[in-house]
Amino acid sequence: MDFELFANKKVRFMPKSKPFICDKKNMHEFERILTGSVKNSIKDCGNKPIRLHFSGGCDSVALFFCLLNITKKFTCHTYVFKKNDDFKSSVQICGLYGIELVCHTITESDIVENLKYLKLKYGFSGKVNLQCMVGYLAIAKEVKDSLFLNGAYADALFGSFKSLVFCGAKTDKRIFDKKRNESLNKPNNAASDYLEKIMDKESGSIIAYPFYDKSVVDYFMGFDFKSLGGVQKKIFYSAFGDRLPKKHKVRRRSQQIDSGVRDLGLY
Repeated sequence: MDFELFANKKVRFMPKSKPFICDKKNMHEFERILTGSVKNSIKDCGNKPIRLHFSGGCDSVALFFCLLNITKKFTCHTYVFKKNDDFKSSVQICGLYGIELVCHTITESDIVENLKYLKLKYGFSGKVNLQCMVGYLAIAKEVKDSLFLNGAYADALFGSFKSLVFCGAKTDKRIFDKKRNESLNKPNNAASDYLEKIMDKESGSIIAYPFYDKSVVDYFMGFDFKSLGGVQKKIFYSAFGDRLPKKHKVRRRSQQIDSGVRDLGLY
């Protein structure tokens, strides 16, 4: 695949369908609970198309397989600034299971323009939040009136935020759980609040966060940092590893656009 062939374009990958059978009998507990949350998230979507913010990282891949347990009538959306493993992951997995992938490629000028737009129109601030929202804005401008599933809150549950990694590795479970709850329950969580505003105002779409469902949160709170697999998210591989493409990489940190924005020195 030549990345340059579709640079600066929105491209649809329409793969051949591969049969997929949901093995409910042998389903991992994590997958069973998350699938239930995904099902609840989409049950009242009406006629809205179902879409997934699909970075190709662990959290969105988990949602992908849980959606696939329920329906094949959904579309994945990813955005990319530089060729990277996350993007390759998105293409590989969608191609393997016959799900349409829409890639929204973003140029340096797009990033500069979108950063200014987010700051001026919405008053958004914070480097990490802005880095993420640039790509979501590109999707929101092109996709209307849909239900999007998003993997937000997963990092708080896994304990893979920087502050939580140290806490989980160096303290007991009681303190680790307290810090995780604080990350989950911050009033007006900036990233999810920003995303909801963008998708609503720019797209007329709504966002669902299956990882934030009580059943999923309760499941994760039953594990300490080590049992979850630490920053490597080993519990993810226990549930879904056998369905990933051979020689496949799932990165823990998204490479979609964040590093590209930092490299541009726009802050």
